[in-house]
Amino acid sequence: MSGGTVVFEPRDGMYRLVVNGTPLEGEPGQPLRFETAAEAERVRDSREQLFGSRR
Repeated sequence: MSGGTVVFEPRDGMYRLVVNGTPLEGEPGQPLRFETAAEAERVRDSREQLFGSRR
C-alpha cells in the first residue's frame, strides 16, 4: 500500500489524493480537494507515515 497518488482535476482546478484507485473522501461521496499539489503531497506523506508504505 502506498499513501496514494496526487491527481489534478481540471474541472475545478483542484488536486485529489487517490488511494487504491479511489479518491480519498472527507465526507461520504465528497472527495477531499486540495488547492495545491504540495498540500495533497503533505497528506499523502502523513498517510504513509501513519499506515506505512507496503509496496
